Amino acid sequence: MVFVDESLRPPGNSYGERPFYTMSGVTIPKESLESVRKELERIVGQDYWHTTEAYNGKLGPVEELRPRILELNEYLAQVVDFNIVTVQTEIGIGAEGLQRAREECITTLARVATNSRREDPPRLIVFEQLKEDVYPGGNKRDHDVLTRLKSAGLVHRSVTVESISPWDEKLLWAADLSSWSFYHRLARSDETWFAPLKPVTTVLHARTGMALKGSNPHLPQQGPGVQPTVGTQRGGGPAVASESRLVHQGKEGQALRAVRAVADAQRPALDHSVSLGVGTNSPKTIDAIKERFDWYLNAQRSQRADPAASEPIRQLLEQASQALKGRQRLQTSDQPAPRPEIGGPQR
Repeated sequence: MVFVDESLRPPGNSYGERPFYTMSGVTIPKESLESVRKELERIVGQDYWHTTEAYNGKLGPVEELRPRILELNEYLAQVVDFNIVTVQTEIGIGAEGLQRAREECITTLARVATNSRREDPPRLIVFEQLKEDVYPGGNKRDHDVLTRLKSAGLVHRSVTVESISPWDEKLLWAADLSSWSFYHRLARSDETWFAPLKPVTTVLHARTGMALKGSNPHLPQQGPGVQPTVGTQRGGGPAVASESRLVHQGKEGQALRAVRAVADAQRPALDHSVSLGVGTNSPKTIDAIKERFDWYLNAQRSQRADPAASEPIRQLLEQASQALKGRQRLQTSDQPAPRPEIGGPQR
């Protein structure tokens, strides 16, 4: 089972810092669920935990609770199967930009987590339940991302999704600890809290799908994938099409700058770009990739070259396109309310 939570620094935050969106997916073997749940409760010593509130002294004396954060992370490092953190550093304006970043992080996390190399890979993803009065339709949108990915054959069809309150599922505390700790690493360049989790964590950039640092033997290796896609990028290599978006600039710490530098040097694989198009419900993105992929194939043929893996990629694009068009027809009369603006730094 994969337990998921997020942290973010939104555009226009009061710190004047570059925004980001990050999501943690902590995977716990099913045979360990009950024992991990009980041990988390024992260490916490109460039936409620929220790392931000613990750190700020809202759950008790900080001299007691801050060391407990490290104790919890050290324990998790010993018992989790693996931890996936996805990061998006390109955030569009307003609620729509944050929603797209969330869907990109979910897409990348779900594909990697559920395709792990274990004999029994995770088949249940548990999100922290979003409050309907704050994020109307938010839980449904999270579930819809996975429905689209499954329809396109990008995530195994047996994967299911639940949205649960951390009051009801204490294992969500694990994801909260990971996302809070990684947030401090990016926003404040403070490695202290995340350090225990680093050996069991793979960090992926949501836009590229590439591992930024470290790896886990249970996870699919983040190779370059099929590269020929759209246009050219610096150095003359092919680049992947993406919808234009306004990116808020701002000052940033060393850790966030390093993440962006590594991601900017990577070339997204075509199948990952297709996944993002499906996960974010963007038929125009898929159509643009299809058009440019056909252009690439024709260019290769004119040079009497044999395009590698052309048929599987063509099938992937067609299946993704059909999946999105089918979902859009179903959703025509069931459009969720727009997500409200989120103000101020989170976590």
